[in-house]
Amino acid sequence: MIVVKKHKSAAPPPQIGVSGCLLGQEIRYDGRHKSNTFITTVLAQQFDLVPFCPEVAIGLGVPRPPIQLVTTDTGIRVRGVADASIDVTEQLTDYAHSIKPQLDPLSGYIFTARSPSCGLENVRLVDAENTNEKGTGIFAATVKQLLPGLPLIEDEQLDQTELREKFLADVNKYHQQKFSDR
Repeated sequence: MIVVKKHKSAAPPPQIGVSGCLLGQEIRYDGRHKSNTFITTVLAQQFDLVPFCPEVAIGLGVPRPPIQLVTTDTGIRVRGVADASIDVTEQLTDYAHSIKPQLDPLSGYIFTARSPSCGLENVRLVDAENTNEKGTGIFAATVKQLLPGLPLIEDEQLDQTELREKFLADVNKYHQQKFSDR
């Protein structure tokens, strides 16, 4: 956990879950990171940032073969791009459920855009007809289901002032409501 600034109030500072690659961790499928300067400098001064990487947590290596969302007869699955026999759908869903106690203290979450595990929207969804459908990453969808109302955003949306400001206001409001209920 990255703790950068201590607040003087009785309530602890808001915690925001963040895809670990956005914090500079070299854990992406290709062994690289996707460090986001706004997160690591500006937000790190205001919030406790808590890194998560579901793909690494379920045992996928670094580097690793890429995965993708695939529409099947049994629903949306997360499968290997080159090897469709690799299916990590249940592992990603189970991981989200298993870390619910670590997710509960969060007041927001920043996901990696277009990730088949962490993307909130516009994740490429492969189907037999090769349509250009979009979906939600399996881990992100499960977090959203487990914590309805938790403010969520993708890293690329932080570049849009209106979305960024709404997210930050929602995080602070969510945090205040958590502590006023105690």
